[in-house]
Amino acid sequence: MKYIKTLTSALVAIVLVVASVASASDFKGPAVDTSTPFGFGKTNAENWTLSLGGGGATTTTGDFQSAFGLNFQLGHTDKIIIPGEVGLRQGIGWSSTPDKSGSDWLLSTAVYQDWKLLSYKSLDVYAGGNVALGYGNTTPRWSAGPEVEARLWLKKDVYTYLRTEYNFDLNSSEGIKGQDALRFFLGVGFTF
Repeated sequence: MKYIKTLTSALVAIVLVVASVASASDFKGPAVDTSTPFGFGKTNAENWTLSLGGGGATTTTGDFQSAFGLNFQLGHTDKIIIPGEVGLRQGIGWSSTPDKSGSDWLLSTAVYQDWKLLSYKSLDVYAGGNVALGYGNTTPRWSAGPEVEARLWLKKDVYTYLRTEYNFDLNSSEGIKGQDALRFFLGVGFTF
């Protein structure tokens, strides 16, 4: 129940932020056009994105655990009701073990779909979800969950991003269970 309250609180906070930005005069509303940031280049329906970032996670309850790594992402813009992006992510990272006896090297492959919820000047905010398989020198695990990403466009084809995810363990013997960890990523991306 605690996870549902936390997730509900986060969603309410996002709605409040979007509502407050919606009242601003420069707000373009839900992104329904297919133009690129600043009106340059191809339409979003033709764009590919490539990004490289670093990320990490810290547990929110219980024994303190951390994970850090690199993340590569290849995406293609799409339009399912509103513009978005679908793609594939590959990650490599390190994680401390719960019993503090060592560490694990982790690999992950994820498929994601995010939708552009708002554009304000050179800032775009996306929300969506992902499904991932984690593997390495540990037991393979499936996970899925919601994510939110903010992109700040530095040029017509270069952006920095901050993404956070809250994934659910799909392999739990107790059913779908929250992982008690927020994952975060910071990086740079390019469109072509």
